[in-house]
Amino acid sequence: MHPITLHILEDGNCAAIYTDALDLYQLGALEVRRVSHVEFDPDQQGWRVRFPDGFSLPERFRRRDEALAAEVAFIEAHFPQILHDLLTSLP
Repeated sequence: MHPITLHILEDGNCAAIYTDALDLYQLGALEVRRVSHVEFDPDQQGWRVRFPDGFSLPERFRRRDEALAAEVAFIEAHFPQILHDLLTSLP
């Protein structure tokens, strides 16, 4: 199982990469926001990791599970910035 990092924010809320491995409902009401998409690119004939701002990981993956693993690794490595961008974009 992959380790789960739960970030406790200054306002007392928590942020994490969603996983079914931990019952996050035990922490209270959830608000889930998608920060990336894994989708098949028919032109490149591979799976791609894309972000709403137009950024994509440069790799093309033959298997979806490889793309999902790369997606999680990228988000974990950049989580503070991704979380900041997400929170500052909220109304």
